[in-house]
Amino acid sequence: MADDIKMPVSLNMLIKRKYDDLTFSERKVADLVMSIGENILDYNIARLATESKVSEPTVIRFCRSIGLSGIKDLKKAAVYGNTIEAISATSRKIQQLNSKDQLVPFVIDNLTTILNETKSLIDEQSLSKAIELISNAPYVKIVSYGGSFIVARHIHHYLRMAGMHVDLFRDYEDFYPSLREQYNQGDVVIAISYSGNSNIVLDVVQDAKNKGAQIISISAWGESKLNNIADVSLYSYYNGSGIVPGVHVFERISQMAIADMLIAGIYSLNG
Repeated sequence: MADDIKMPVSLNMLIKRKYDDLTFSERKVADLVMSIGENILDYNIARLATESKVSEPTVIRFCRSIGLSGIKDLKKAAVYGNTIEAISATSRKIQQLNSKDQLVPFVIDNLTTILNETKSLIDEQSLSKAIELISNAPYVKIVSYGGSFIVARHIHHYLRMAGMHVDLFRDYEDFYPSLREQYNQGDVVIAISYSGNSNIVLDVVQDAKNKGAQIISISAWGESKLNNIADVSLYSYYNGSGIVPGVHVFERISQMAIADMLIAGIYSLNG
């Protein structure tokens, strides 16, 4: 992690998103790191290895497996993570809603937290590049599936209003026709996925990229198949199974905010 790049999510969230891909020994290091929090500032590689009961090279491999260059970056991420987790403390699960009197602050506080974190995740250079690519594209295809479709439809509506040539992947029936589609230079595919690992989205997007389309992703921050394919990645808020488990009704506002950033930028360029 370069010195000029800030960590956009907590260290614990970063580890959890990569945990299933870690080796058994790397998970030992992960478990220790998540349990000690900012106390990791007092640790060196040897101490982490000793208390995790692994070798020192395993500690280094763990750091690299979660996208960090070494223990120095691990410590930076831990300090930054405390700030993020303090901001996220106002975010509560639906199970903590005890009465109807709490409903308004519960919803507004959660949405405010999500939007603030979305603001911290957005890289302005990536956003500007995405706006430029879409604005200059002869043809735009928007691909999503499941709950993210509402965001795709939102973008589709406003790009059509702007007079752009735009198409929308609506459901599974569009899958095979999409694979037969041809793309020209400058064409853009906007792919939207909460996890970044939706197979139906990935198949359509990879096919489009192979045919020369530029790929813009709107997906949760971190390592995902969609972000790896994308030419430009716009990162949205991630909260595991969601404030309302399995629904992501709150988390969707992050994707919608990014959609509105794109729309506002495109409209400002087009006058």
